[in-house]
Amino acid sequence: MPACEPMRLTVLVADDDARDADELARLIESSPVLREQDVALSVDVCAGGPDALERAVACGVPDIAFVDIRLGAEGDPTGIDEVEQLFAGTAVQVVYVSAYDSYHTQVYRTDHASFIKKPATQRDVDAALGQVLVRLRERRAAPLVLRAQGEEHVVDPAAIVYLESDRRRVRVHMAGEVLEVYGKLGDFQRALPASFVRCHQSYLVNLDHVSSLGQTGARVMTGEEVPVSRRYRGAAHAALIAHVRAGR
Repeated sequence: MPACEPMRLTVLVADDDARDADELARLIESSPVLREQDVALSVDVCAGGPDALERAVACGVPDIAFVDIRLGAEGDPTGIDEVEQLFAGTAVQVVYVSAYDSYHTQVYRTDHASFIKKPATQRDVDAALGQVLVRLRERRAAPLVLRAQGEEHVVDPAAIVYLESDRRRVRVHMAGEVLEVYGKLGDFQRALPASFVRCHQSYLVNLDHVSSLGQTGARVMTGEEVPVSRRYRGAAHAALIAHVRAGR
C-alpha cells in the first residue's frame, strides 16, 4: 500500500443503549489519533442486544469492535460471550466498554486491545484507538522468522497461503514451498496480519489468497482447498466479505 494512502479500517460500535452507542461513535470519529496516524475509519453503530450484534456481524466482520459488555437483561449473553462466539478465528481488535467494574477480570476470557469505563471520554477513546492501531500496524508489518530444517527463514506474511497444524508442528504453506516448524496455530494467528482467518481448528487461511469459499472448503490461488469447519464457517464467510469490500 502506498505510504500516502491512509490505513482504512471498519469499526463496529455495539451497545444496547442507542444514545451511548451514538455518543461513542462520535468520539471515535472525532479522535485526533486518526489524523495523527493517517487512518480513515468507516464506523457502523449496532444498537440492541446480542441478536442485533449477531445480525450486524453476519453482514461483515469489522477490523475493530467496541462492545458493551452488558448487552441486555440479566441472564442474556454478555458482550464477552458474543465476542467468543462471533470473533473466534478472526483478528478483530476488541475494545470492551462497561459501567460495571465486576467485568474487569472476565474480559480476559478473550483477546482484547483495551477496556473503557462508562461514561466514555474522548481521552479514553483516544487511548484505546492508540492501542488498537499499534497492534494492527505490528500485525501488518512484522515478518516472521521461522526455524525449519536447521535454518532461519525470514518470511513475508503476504507470501503465506495457509497454515496447517499437526500436533506440535505447524506447516506454513507458500506457493511452491512448505516450511514445517514447531509451534501452536494460535500463536501464529496472534502474530499474523488480520487477513489470516481461522477456518478450522487446524487451519488458518490468508484471505488475500482465497479465490472462493464454500461450505466445507476455501479454494486458494494455488488450486488447493483448505478445510472449513462448521464452527468457523460463519465467521470465515463474514471475514471474506468484509475483506473484499475493504479492497484488500
